[in-house]
Amino acid sequence: MDYKESFAYCIPFTDDYKKLTDDGYDTYINWTKELITELESADEDDIPPKLYRQFPKILEVARMLIDKNWTGAVETYHSYFGPGYADDWPLDSFGIPNFVADLERYRLRADSVRL
Repeated sequence: MDYKESFAYCIPFTDDYKKLTDDGYDTYINWTKELITELESADEDDIPPKLYRQFPKILEVARMLIDKNWTGAVETYHSYFGPGYADDWPLDSFGIPNFVADLERYRLRADSVRL
């Protein structure tokens, strides 16, 4: 009888934002750590120069994500790569662009709501 259904997946209430934690991002953070290892061990001769020049920007965003500096990571991502994910992301993977999109959709929205 105490059950109260929430439609947070459709239209979140202010109370739903209060329930947000950073715990759900552990999978993304672990993937980001793997990406950093992969980028740092990459051989410059095996990577197209245009892509290789993007690595410092990608690493900067990735480190912010690991530090859970959500706003900084999103703003930095957009300043380097623009808001469009599919055409502007320099790697085959969409892990970080999807991460940024999820942060904007869920985590960052909480920061903008007065609780």
